[in-house]
Amino acid sequence: MLTDTNSSKYADDAESWPSTIVHPSSDIHVWSEEVSCGEDTCLEDFFTAKLVLNCTLSEDKTYLCGPNVPNGTLFETELACEPNNGFLGSSTTGQNIKRGSMPNPCIALYDIWDWGFGGNDFPVQYSDPRYEEPWEVYDTECKWQSEPNDEPYWNCYFANDEYDTWWHHCEFDGNHSLWFCTDVFGSEASSEDNQNATERPEESAQEVIESFQEGALEVRYDPADPTRVFVGDPTMVSTNVGVYVGIFIAGLAVCVGVVRIITSTMKTTEEH
Repeated sequence: MLTDTNSSKYADDAESWPSTIVHPSSDIHVWSEEVSCGEDTCLEDFFTAKLVLNCTLSEDKTYLCGPNVPNGTLFETELACEPNNGFLGSSTTGQNIKRGSMPNPCIALYDIWDWGFGGNDFPVQYSDPRYEEPWEVYDTECKWQSEPNDEPYWNCYFANDEYDTWWHHCEFDGNHSLWFCTDVFGSEASSEDNQNATERPEESAQEVIESFQEGALEVRYDPADPTRVFVGDPTMVSTNVGVYVGIFIAGLAVCVGVVRIITSTMKTTEEH
């Protein structure tokens, strides 16, 4: 529950951490499911999240993270709030599942839930006014003739390493770790050297990244270790505990009051 020492300590540390938005390659799934609530059935919300931050090591040996950090390294952490492992509302399904370093990930439910429906998934298309066909943009690796018995093509993949399709021309933007692929130059232009080409517009990678930033999920991260993240407001951890305790005390008071009223009524009836 939210009262454990590790959760409070982690939240206290997170108050001083800097904030950033997650990298577009972050993968979030949200859903609702019926769970047992004593004798009743409740509909509760859940999520699994692979959160990715783009970070670079500063001269002071701490990390600076952000979607526009050049030549960054991608740091990944997982959080999950799943059935039979969550503390949600009146649910009695048990303790929070822990993935990554953030204790009690279910307290991040509503921040992640809101972004889970609005986040974008790669590959995405980038429109280039010079050509009729847009560029296809990947945040995973594209490989030259990587599939068995391939013609001289580039092969690109989805985030789960599942093969997507092939292209004649793919070039790599190392500053943002993005691949831009197209067939507009024809098969005769297909070459392993395409990865160093700059046929795409100079601002293309920046525009793709910016398209993901509007409404993106914001997290706090430990500048000494970007795999340690906190989603939401860390000052609310103690507040949430107080809310649960307050609800319990208020409920107990109501029950005591009802018992007293019933007892008083019974006594009055007996006297008459």
